[in-house]
Amino acid sequence: MLTVRCASLAEQYGLTPRERDIFPLLAQGHTMPAISERLFVSENTVKSHAKRIYQKLGIHARVELIDLVNRAGDEDAAREQ
Repeated sequence: MLTVRCASLAEQYGLTPRERDIFPLLAQGHTMPAISERLFVSENTVKSHAKRIYQKLGIHARVELIDLVNRAGDEDAAREQ
């Protein structure tokens, strides 16, 4: 489940509470304006949080974020077998 994987990664990488709100929305492919509307913050605020999330995760693009979340899911599935 995406939210569980995101929560696990957020804890592992020390994301702040607001970054934890934004992280799964980014992983789901929501746009910055959509996240901004959903969380009632400015688009620039979302961009700032996204930039810090990327820095903490050691990535540079959303595709890398999605790959990281998917890999975490693959590792979880392997452990369950």
